Amino acid sequence: MEDTAARWMSIMVVLGQSDPCLYIPRFAHMLEFGEKSHEVSMTALRLVQRMKRDWMHTGRRPSGLCGAELDGPARVQYTSGGSHG
Repeated sequence: MEDTAARWMSIMVVLGQSDPCLYIPRFAHMLEFGEKSHEVSMTALRLVQRMKRDWMHTGRRPSGLCGAELDGPARVQYTSGGSHG
């Protein structure tokens, strides 16, 4: 049992944690926010960076963080921006 835990810890050290900031622009593009894609991405990036400073990203999946952080800015951009189609 201890050997397995030690192996997993060594794998985690070698792989490191994946940075959610790498995925946000790609996910924003895939979600087709159009002209507001950059604004939504930048707001989501700021939110993720804030979570990283507060260690709130530890133990969470990067894709889940990206989804959560893109949801808020997207709602704000599309509700405060007037008509969007």
